[in-house]
Amino acid sequence: MSNETLLLLIVAALGHSVWNAIARQVPERDQFFTLILWVAIILYSPVALYLLWKDPVPSSAWIWMGLSIAFEVLYFASLARAYQVGTFLTVYPVARGSAPVFATMFSFLLTQKSVNIAGLCGIALIVAGILFIRQKSFSLDEIKTSLKAPGNFWALLTGVCTASYSVADSMGAAVMSAVLFKYIVFVGMSLCKISYDTRFASGSKTQYLQLLRQHPGKSLAGGFLVFGVNALVVFTMQSTPVAFVSATREMSIAFAVLIGVVWLKEKISALQIASIMLIVSGVIAIKVS
Repeated sequence: MSNETLLLLIVAALGHSVWNAIARQVPERDQFFTLILWVAIILYSPVALYLLWKDPVPSSAWIWMGLSIAFEVLYFASLARAYQVGTFLTVYPVARGSAPVFATMFSFLLTQKSVNIAGLCGIALIVAGILFIRQKSFSLDEIKTSLKAPGNFWALLTGVCTASYSVADSMGAAVMSAVLFKYIVFVGMSLCKISYDTRFASGSKTQYLQLLRQHPGKSLAGGFLVFGVNALVVFTMQSTPVAFVSATREMSIAFAVLIGVVWLKEKISALQIASIMLIVSGVIAIKVS
């Protein structure tokens, strides 16, 4: 993994933890997710139009777009459900920590490309750091208890969806502009999300406008970050295996804890510091693999 790729993934990880923290503060999460998707489409439309004018969409990309859209919609739905019954610092680590494992499995089954030993060790270190970052001790019993916490079924489903759309994104980015690919996915995802809100979450135009008036700053920041983060990640997939990208972006867990300490004034334990070091060590192992 190049230094440039690592830097982009660090920025993406930080952005992801920030927009999730923002979304967690809004009670109407299903509708807010839809709102920031549309804000993102509007904000990034000039870039998308330029890329579309420059390079047409190849026919081979549409199937990967369809799969990415489907899994992204399910991702937002399961993440909203998880946050309804679980806290940010219990749901987020499970959702993000499980994604690299599933991504590695799905990528191997689809492409038959294996990950080298150093890369596997890096992924294992990152997953271990994520699993222990919210524990009081290095105890497997505590991990079992944590995995049984409210919202973890939906958090694990979110991890499966993250891994699935990551693999679809990597396949799409191999045949066209990664940024344009993700933008079209966002358009399709937003249309599907509105239909989902109307049927299951009592969504309406009035609610979206009301949310925008109530949370203008959060809406703009969320829209800017939610697409920017995804575009950066898919862009890196053009030169880096999806398993490495998926694992490295999970540095967002460490950023989430740091946000809690610096911004929310929460205390950090020695185990959390050790867990962050495990995550950083895993990233270094992937970097040199």
